[in-house]
Amino acid sequence: MFIRRIGRKNGSTMVKIIENLRFGDQIKQKALSTVGVAKNLEQLKVLESVAKARIVEILNGRDPALPGLVDMIHGDQCQGSAEQDSQLNIDDIRAEKSINVGLEDVFGAIYSQMDFEDLIAGTRKDAEWNSLLKQVILARLFGPESKRKTSHEILKEMNQEMPVEKIYRMMDRLVPLEESIKHRIFQSSMSLLEFEVDVLFFDVTTLYFESFDPDELRAFGFSKDCKFKETQIVLALVTNNRGVPLTYEIFPGNKSEGSTLIEIVKKIKANYSVKNVVMVADRAMFNEANLSFLEAEGIKYVVAAKLKTMKRTIQSEFLNTIECPLAGWVKDIDIDVESRRLIVSYSVDRARKDYKQRMRLVDRLLKKSRDGKISVKALINNSGTKKYIVVSDDKATINETKVQSDAIWDGVHGLVTNYSREEKTPAELLERYKGLWKIEEVFRINKHDLKMRPIYHWKPERIRAHILICFMAYVVLNTTKQILEKNSISLSIAQLRKEVANRKATIIRDRRSQRRYLIPSAFTPIQKQIYQAFKIPLIEKTQPLFKQ
Repeated sequence: MFIRRIGRKNGSTMVKIIENLRFGDQIKQKALSTVGVAKNLEQLKVLESVAKARIVEILNGRDPALPGLVDMIHGDQCQGSAEQDSQLNIDDIRAEKSINVGLEDVFGAIYSQMDFEDLIAGTRKDAEWNSLLKQVILARLFGPESKRKTSHEILKEMNQEMPVEKIYRMMDRLVPLEESIKHRIFQSSMSLLEFEVDVLFFDVTTLYFESFDPDELRAFGFSKDCKFKETQIVLALVTNNRGVPLTYEIFPGNKSEGSTLIEIVKKIKANYSVKNVVMVADRAMFNEANLSFLEAEGIKYVVAAKLKTMKRTIQSEFLNTIECPLAGWVKDIDIDVESRRLIVSYSVDRARKDYKQRMRLVDRLLKKSRDGKISVKALINNSGTKKYIVVSDDKATINETKVQSDAIWDGVHGLVTNYSREEKTPAELLERYKGLWKIEEVFRINKHDLKMRPIYHWKPERIRAHILICFMAYVVLNTTKQILEKNSISLSIAQLRKEVANRKATIIRDRRSQRRYLIPSAFTPIQKQIYQAFKIPLIEKTQPLFKQ
């Protein structure tokens, strides 16, 4: 059950309450109630509030399918109607399967609140395609798999038959709407969570394919997953300071990280209403073209600096510092470009981490060494290995001088910014940069929990549709988590998915009448908190599975 907005030619908007009904193998939508017609945004908000309250009234007012059924299943005497067709014999009841109801109840409710119910438009089967898109996204939140396995999961967990070929056809209709859907996601995230966009975190990752054939999108490039033999694409992501995903862009796999920022900033400024924002990014974005572009656009930035490539005169201001390294230190340095500052900090914990990472690499090289020499064929071809070896003919030796010279950089980190000293202190800038871990968490969840990669599609359109579906699934998941936190319910992504996935119901069938009913499982304490936070009725009564 959800709310639908229907635009009218005179500019007004009609608000209706819609319910999905199953008849055999088909799902049809029925308008339960027309709430009213809004002539402006203020009236629309009022009507939607009325509609939400009416949905709760409808759900709370529904009676159980058969009075006394739950008691009968537990062995008590039936106290219901004496009519023959309403009496059940315990011997005639069969449990058919257990299905998930939490996905639709919780994530489905957020999906509707984010105004995603009518994303696909302009076809003869809009309702069917939109319903299928919703089920595919909910299935990915439950157990992300290939589209073929997703088809089986939808049947198993949601009791709906969705052939994989139909999922592919839905994906083909999704791609032309990619930009409009991304815009809807941005607007819905901001309005539903009531967040201001004042900080943009930007980062890039790579997604690999189980494929070795390049094309205009799939290409060979530097892989962050160390999948150097597989083709890949580059994914650039933008979030706000709370880790709320705002938008993304896909680039060919051979696109360098540093060249993605300008393109995505232009797109954000053209398509989204963001003002007075600060861009926070990692050192891959540190190049003159990016910094000059941001300055020309009037955008404040905090970007990790490539300290080792800076001029020696600048390096001398913070290397071999006389401050006690055990205490840590921060230096605020003017550099030779007007309005730019260099913030360099030293951390004991970071120094330990840098030392361990360097020695781990050296130890790995030593294990491959025979009489001080290493076969070039035994080396992994990446920049981390190259910088600590000297190659001669087909043998390599460890460059001890380079290992020792790198030690002076342990614990040292730099930021470049165009904030003036009056605007931000070094401590404030360092704290702002630390928030970049949130976007790294978004990548981790999408890659591992939602299995955005490896990608099994090979058509560019299907690849784009796959990324969009994964992104929408994460947006629904993240929005649910954010709203729960506003209600003082703190759950990790893993905990949230587990609790929702474990909200089950059992389908039973009366062999005599062939009627089917749904018996919900008991609520766990956390499930009750989740349902109450979203004002979802705690239905524990037996419900008819199909309309009789």
